Amino acid sequence: MNNTINYYWTITLSETAYEYANKFARQQASEEKARQVYRNTLAICAVKEFVQEELGYTTDLKAGDCWNPVVRMVHDIADLIIPELGILECRSIKAEDEVVYLPNEVRENRIAYVAVQFEEQSEQIKLRGFIAASELGDLPEEIKVNQLQEIEEMIDYLFQLEMKSSAIEEIAQQELEAAKESVREILKDRSIAEIVAQLEEVYRNYDPSDWWDKGGKALAVSFAGAGGNVGEASLKANVRESGDTEEVEIGLRDFAEDLLEKLAEIWDGAA
Repeated sequence: MNNTINYYWTITLSETAYEYANKFARQQASEEKARQVYRNTLAICAVKEFVQEELGYTTDLKAGDCWNPVVRMVHDIADLIIPELGILECRSIKAEDEVVYLPNEVRENRIAYVAVQFEEQSEQIKLRGFIAASELGDLPEEIKVNQLQEIEEMIDYLFQLEMKSSAIEEIAQQELEAAKESVREILKDRSIAEIVAQLEEVYRNYDPSDWWDKGGKALAVSFAGAGGNVGEASLKANVRESGDTEEVEIGLRDFAEDLLEKLAEIWDGAA
């Protein structure tokens, strides 16, 4: 990460972006929340403009949680979806701010965080930099602006993620095709992306010695709970209709552990 930030990207937003921001702000119960939603909306639109026009990636503006009026009202979220790649969190800051605030609700399921700077009495919006999610680690909720990477380096970061994502999908698909029929039956309605996401939670939260057990449990339910901690009863309930329960449990765990070991080689090498 850089010690100083000497580069930024200036964005000029469309009238449509301001229309969205004003509309969403008017829906809020307090002036403070209205300002937050207004800036969050503009931050998303600014990052969308940069990612699409300058980096060449397609985005899905309205697929993010922040486009849900209930979520907007309750949480401080500014997420932008890059289909097949992941979620960018667009965090607004002021020119005098020395830190970027990352509330708890945005510290998971993101590929990177982009700092979007607003200035008083100016329509110019500056993208100050970004930090990869893999670099957060145990960093606090407030990230110093001088810890950000320069925004122009995000093209290389996204390209690397794209290459890793393709490799991960190919490996997971191959492993699923080679798995036992009972395992394929359990996972038949689960997308490759969902399977990988559930196993990544296990990878992030547990030691390799726990992958066999926790990975199997995570795949046996519709979603992995916090840290992938799911109960034995849930596992049994979800495999009961698939034949011999013990055999299916073992098959899922073997599949999860084998796939985790292969995917870990890619995740371990992530920047």
